Amino acid sequence: MKAAGRVWAGAALGAVLLLGVGFRVYHADRKVYWVDEVYSTIRIVGTTEGELVGRASVFRTASDLRLALHPPGQERRPISQTVSSLVREDPQHPPLYYVIAYCWAMLFGTSIAAIRSLSVVIGVATLPLMYWLCMELFGERRAAWIGAALIAVSPIFVLYSQEAREYILWVATTLWMCAALLRALRLNGANDWLAYGLSFVAGLYTYPLTLLVALANGLYILALARFRIEERFRSFLLCFFAGLAAFSPWLFTMYREKRQIEVMLSPSAQLGLTILTHKATAFHVLRRFLAEPRLAFFDVDPVRTGALQGLASLLVLALIAFSLYWIYRRMPRPSWLFIAILMFSVTVPVLLVNVMLPDRSSVPRYYFPFYVAVLLAVTGCISSGFASARTRLERAGWQLWLGAIFASCILSCTLSARAETWWTKLNDNSEAVARTMSESPRDVLLSDGALDYSLVLSNYLGDDTPVILRPTCHYCNIANAGISPADVRAAERFRSIYLLAPSTQLKREIAQTPAKGEDVRCIGSEAGADCPGNLWILPAGW
Repeated sequence: MKAAGRVWAGAALGAVLLLGVGFRVYHADRKVYWVDEVYSTIRIVGTTEGELVGRASVFRTASDLRLALHPPGQERRPISQTVSSLVREDPQHPPLYYVIAYCWAMLFGTSIAAIRSLSVVIGVATLPLMYWLCMELFGERRAAWIGAALIAVSPIFVLYSQEAREYILWVATTLWMCAALLRALRLNGANDWLAYGLSFVAGLYTYPLTLLVALANGLYILALARFRIEERFRSFLLCFFAGLAAFSPWLFTMYREKRQIEVMLSPSAQLGLTILTHKATAFHVLRRFLAEPRLAFFDVDPVRTGALQGLASLLVLALIAFSLYWIYRRMPRPSWLFIAILMFSVTVPVLLVNVMLPDRSSVPRYYFPFYVAVLLAVTGCISSGFASARTRLERAGWQLWLGAIFASCILSCTLSARAETWWTKLNDNSEAVARTMSESPRDVLLSDGALDYSLVLSNYLGDDTPVILRPTCHYCNIANAGISPADVRAAERFRSIYLLAPSTQLKREIAQTPAKGEDVRCIGSEAGADCPGNLWILPAGW
């Protein structure tokens, strides 16, 4: 490639990198702060759902709820309360992200923008980490810049870079682990293996599925040596077992609190949270998994563009298959072997669990190492294609291919950046619901459902919006007294009653009232459809 061509290529990749950073920063607080992020905030501020449910009767307005979720600095609790909250209610989530987020909140506060900004920073950090990994794997700067640019505008990684959860940190630790492993294999120094061990521990304390990444790393070392036990594999084993030993305190916590984990992973507990559980056949799980790789490159509104999404899924699957074939034929064995093992040894166990347990549906974030491997495969394919191109026409073909991928990613990120909600938020419509309620100042919010719904909605309601809450508790065993006649009399003083996430018993009582049919309606739903926002409006006096 001529010097002018290299300058233009570098400028284009630099522009894509800047766009990737911009997409992560732009309107980071715009999308709805949904229930999973609410639970993150509960852990970060050191409280528990049980404590908030116990205090529900003293919450009189939306402002009271918001202050409970985003307390001022002088009411901050010690960091030990953050870890204690996880141990008591959510032990399947290790504490590293939450401890880091606690320290971040001490500096920048607990507003939605402040808490999400930590994920933005981590998301930006994945760009140099991807560059490092590609340099170790492919050994050339062109591949490293392409890989960094791809992860910069990959829709799924941009979305999770604006999510107040630990998953983008898991991506970062996975990239760190893989790059550190390749460096340790190349240099075989004690400090390099120490760095790999530290990355493994950080990954485990971020997300337990890091164990599968480490097993993939070990399998790669064995495969490189034709399954002979060599010094490098012994060094890996030392790091592996040392990492497990360092993680053993939290493993013991998970074992001790296994009953709580079973409760949280049960279908009844997941209802209203991340909706990870529903009746699904093995065919449904496999079909959904095959549809999801497109999220690495293409993600637009699935409601209005279902056919387009299906076509995109087929094209991305073809892109992945071709990339794997190309790197197998054109690249050195260590490169394609690493990508293939990372892609399949992490994905297959998770997919088998979902197939064998059909009550659980696949969720894209469980497959983040797979998405990393997909980007690596496409990076290796395109970089190798540029290197092997002999004519101007061949180079133009590879440029067109790479440009089409970037265009698809940028279009997807542009559309999601402007949206209030997205599939990562389960298309939560709380902001639209709050706007509906704000049209009438003399309304009251009444709920005997999960408190997380009310906490989400409180971020968007006016400060003085009255609330009457008798919530249930996902993570604790506090009995729900339900809505009492006194609560109904208190609500009848207002012009309209907004009923949020009503219990089955309360909905049954509503159905028996004369107002049902004309005056009772669901917010955000057409007639005869389910109520997506779990919000119903009733006239006073029902």
